[in-house]
Amino acid sequence: MFIVTTVGGSCRKIVPVLAVAVAGMLAVDRSVAAEGGVAWATGPALQERLDAKLDLIWSGSANPLQAALAKLSRAERVAVLLDRRVDPDQNVAIKLVAVPLVTALGEIAHSRQLGVAMLGPVAYFGPPEAAARLPPLSALREEEVRRLRPATARRLLLRKPLVWRDYAAPRDVLGQLAEQGGVELLDREQVPHDLWAAADLPALPWVDRVTLIVNQFDLTFQVAADGRSVRLVPVPQGVASSADVAGPRPAPRAEPAGNRPPLAARLLVTRLSVREKPLAAVLEQLAVKLNFELRLDRPALRAAGISLDQRVSLEVENATVDDVLRALLRTTPLTYRRHGNLVEVVPR
Repeated sequence: MFIVTTVGGSCRKIVPVLAVAVAGMLAVDRSVAAEGGVAWATGPALQERLDAKLDLIWSGSANPLQAALAKLSRAERVAVLLDRRVDPDQNVAIKLVAVPLVTALGEIAHSRQLGVAMLGPVAYFGPPEAAARLPPLSALREEEVRRLRPATARRLLLRKPLVWRDYAAPRDVLGQLAEQGGVELLDREQVPHDLWAAADLPALPWVDRVTLIVNQFDLTFQVAADGRSVRLVPVPQGVASSADVAGPRPAPRAEPAGNRPPLAARLLVTRLSVREKPLAAVLEQLAVKLNFELRLDRPALRAAGISLDQRVSLEVENATVDDVLRALLRTTPLTYRRHGNLVEVVPR
């Protein structure tokens, strides 16, 4: 599981979530969300919210997870989505002092044996495998869409909020998304009947809006070559999880700073295991998984007699991205330079 974390910033205090109050508050929160009542933080403002430290004290014998997350989400203006498979009524108790919000999100997830992943401005809580594959699935779908005709790609990468009301059926939500994308949605029957609590999420590309929905059913999608239809398909086995890095993935597209997910420097890798994989493939996987831009000066590396095909192994826990890169390159004649979200691998 990759958890976003950082240090620095001012300290805020989140009042304890009292067991007697939360259950009644959630219905009000949902209606506010459905009306778009929260100005969600995005871009640099989101990074500032994730960076700033807070005290988080949740106590009580009946402190439902969904209600607690809704309260925290609204107070910090950071959108949160809870996977349909997670029991929203399970109790959560946690005490954190002077930690960044992103660390708090990771600790909340860990306390309930969940994963958490940032997809753009949305913090997704779900089963660890589902959370781990969310960013690479998004990157894969975006890469495929960008190969389509420019007009189709623009339509499927258009950013819009994702909103639905209480008791919405996911099939209906997908139907609305199909209309917004101007596509026919095939195999919708793979999504079982369900009723969801309301959600109000900030603007996301069309591919990410769909990914957030269908990932909860272990599904992804394929866009037809003509861009007129989308077929739901099972998540392929090759998608990397947090426990392994296996095989290359396309490097993420460089985006304007205001649209990027939190910087790679702010991420915390809770567990990463690599066994005898080609160095280039591992670096490309990390770039996709951790949302940084990778630059390999291959001519300079070849001139220095350095091969990116050399096999590497790695086992780290609770490490920063810089820790991971240092450990990965320690046994090679390479080092790296990081400038914000850009990681450049060069000869030592």
